[in-house]
Amino acid sequence: MGVNIRAMNSEAGSVDIDNYVIQEQLQKISEVLKYYNLKDIFNMDETGLLYRNIPTRTVSSRGKVPGVKMDKTRMTVALFVMQTDQQKLGSIILGNSAKPRCFKGKSGLVNVS
Repeated sequence: MGVNIRAMNSEAGSVDIDNYVIQEQLQKISEVLKYYNLKDIFNMDETGLLYRNIPTRTVSSRGKVPGVKMDKTRMTVALFVMQTDQQKLGSIILGNSAKPRCFKGKSGLVNVS
């Protein structure tokens, strides 16, 4: 019996993907964007950062490992990109606290390069 990497929780997500619908929407987006210069096309997306979570996998010599309750404490991170590299865009971190402990000793925005 060797040592294996095992998942510690059973949470899983799935998305029903219809390739035809995706291709159709990409075509519509292309039709709209063809009237703009590349330097005028920006994108912003946000994602949740679960900075207190522990890893979902562990090294184990047993068959199964007990599950863990995941911490739901989160920050929202907004990332900005441009179609061309003419301008550097940063990111914004939104949280519940004015001074989150995880950024102790840091000030200002985090530059992404």
